[in-house]
Formats: sequence, C-alpha cells, structure tokens
Amino acid sequence: MNKFFSFFIVVLFSAALFADANTPENNTQTKKDTLGDKFYVQIEIGFGADFTGTPGRVSDDIEDYIDYDDPAPHLAYISDMMIKNQFGVTAGMDFNWRILQKTSGEGAGELYFGFGFDLQYWAPTGKVTDEYLKNYYYYKEDEKNKYLALHYLRVPVMLNISYDFKVNAGALRRVGPKFSAGINNNFFIPESDYNRDHESVKEDFEQFIDLIEFHQLSFSWSLGLNLVFSNRCFLAVSIGGDKGSEKIKHYLFKPDSGKILYNHHEFLMFETGYRF
Repeated sequence: MNKFFSFFIVVLFSAALFADANTPENNTQTKKDTLGDKFYVQIEIGFGADFTGTPGRVSDDIEDYIDYDDPAPHLAYISDMMIKNQFGVTAGMDFNWRILQKTSGEGAGELYFGFGFDLQYWAPTGKVTDEYLKNYYYYKEDEKNKYLALHYLRVPVMLNISYDFKVNAGALRRVGPKFSAGINNNFFIPESDYNRDHESVKEDFEQFIDLIEFHQLSFSWSLGLNLVFSNRCFLAVSIGGDKGSEKIKHYLFKPDSGKILYNHHEFLMFETGYRF
C-alpha cells in the first residue's frame, strides 16, 4: 500500500515537470506570460498523509471516556489504537476570481478568491486483526481472516484565498500562498469479517458497527504553497485538518457507545493539476 502511494505521487509530480519542460515555448528565450486570468478553473489530483491516521478520533484521551464494563466501547478503544487511515488520494476542482492585480514592481502578482470541492478516499492502513481477536477472545490458532477496518471518505467544500507572486525563474512563473476554510463531509464505512458462530465476538462487533455514525460534519482548513508553471500546470503542498467539537457533544459514534469524540486530525497534501 505504501509503495503504491509513493509511486503515485512521484508519477504525478514527474508528469507535471516533464510536461512543462517539453512545452514549445520553453525552448525559446522569450516566454509569454499566459497567467493572471480574471477567472480560472483548476482541476487537481493528489496524495495525502495523515499524521495520526485516526481521523475524528482522540487516541490520547479516549481512555477517559471508556466504560470497560461495556464490550462495545472496549472494542472501540482497541480499534482507536489499531484502526488507521494514514494515506489517501484526492481529486477536486476550484473556481477562482481575480480581485486584485499588481502588474509590476515589488510584490507584483494577483490576488484570487474562490471556492472548490474535493473527493478524497483514505484507505484502511491498520485494523483490528487476528492477533487481538485471538488474545482477547481466546481464538484458536487456526481461525483466520478476522478483522475490523474503517474506510474513510472526505468531501470538503472550501472557500479559497490565494496570492500568486510573479516570478521569472525559467518555467516557474508564479509562487504564492493559499488559505482555505470550509465544511467537510466525513463518511465512515466499517468493514469486518468475523466468526458469526462465536457469540461474544458477534455481539461486540455488531454493536460496535451499529453505533458508528455514517456521516459527520466538521470545520476544515488548509494552508499551502502553489508553484505554477508557464504551461499552466501547477504543483502544491499544504498542511490541513478537520476540527470538530472538543466537548462531549459531537460524536463519531453515538453517545451511548462510550463518548468517543469527533475531535480533530491533521495531514499533509501533495497535489498537481492544470488551470483552464
């Protein structure tokens, strides 16, 4: 899994750089500046890496909210330690309008305001596995393929503000910061395989899965740096995150599942794309 995502991002960045290096205008000494549009649409694809791999869960503090006499919260605690969603892929689109332009001098560039949305999938990279089930439920050695994992989807809708500073560094024509803030739709889809004949396992897993909230909203933000090339391709790197309530009122799971908070998480995002 990790090798696939590493290969994916290398291919993305290499493609953008290769395309720009082979643009005919880059083979001449004079390059026409085709950037600075009054309006542009940007498509983007990329790769993300989550710092904790526990979106919406509070690993450090979860023990404070667990009733160990209830098996479902106990399994929730174990899942918070083991279930991970550390790597994801993203595709999205932005719509941006120029609200200020400085054509020359120090700080020359364009200020843009707009909005956009993304569709992201964060694959399970950790799960409650046979080893835990064997130790906790005293499974026999020959019982295999028992696990609990969580698929995680993000659909953020964001407002964007950015400034593109003019530069003349060969193919690189714009460099600038971008800040985004908005609302993220979080979708959590459990996946499991367990022995339905093992009553204690069946009861715990079914109770745990039934208590998972499929959809939650959270505040989302990101702060990044864009590098735009003369062929209108771009590379971007950003740090971002989701932030829910820090009080016991906004849950990933329902209140009677042990008060597991939907709190916050942060991640790095690497993207490439094209401005139309």
